[in-house]
Amino acid sequence: MLETVFRLSRMGLNIFPVAYGKKHDGLQWRQVTRSFTAWHEHPDDAEKYVFTGQFNIAVACGQTSNHLIVIDFDDAEQAERAYQYCLHNHPAVFAVNTRRGKHLYFFCTDGSIPKQKHPNIDIQSDGAYVVGAGSVYIDDTGQHHPYREHPNNTGIPT
Repeated sequence: MLETVFRLSRMGLNIFPVAYGKKHDGLQWRQVTRSFTAWHEHPDDAEKYVFTGQFNIAVACGQTSNHLIVIDFDDAEQAERAYQYCLHNHPAVFAVNTRRGKHLYFFCTDGSIPKQKHPNIDIQSDGAYVVGAGSVYIDDTGQHHPYREHPNNTGIPT
């Protein structure tokens, strides 16, 4: 799991831990998302003090992650259509398969886009985070849902 933390950190993403099995855990994450720590440059500190025991990976969206925008699809068919479109029309694609759909990652080089909520689609940006690859969500029935990187990922597009 630490390898994933370091790899995402090398990509310029602001990474922090959240409770294993959960998407939200009461962490004061708004403070964490305002500053960036290059965990790949401080692996001993990361392993000893921050990413300990079982944890999920959270990826801060917005300015502290190089203006990362994540489109969060909760409908599997919509997610797959969008992913296929990106595969054929962008030089780089980065997706994480989720319980109900996908997260598509993009860097917004023109500044920022406000957070938005639509039926089955959310746009996450400044002031938000998403659960990252390697994490596990445990639903109310106790079923485990792993978040997995899509095998065809080539990088985060701009």
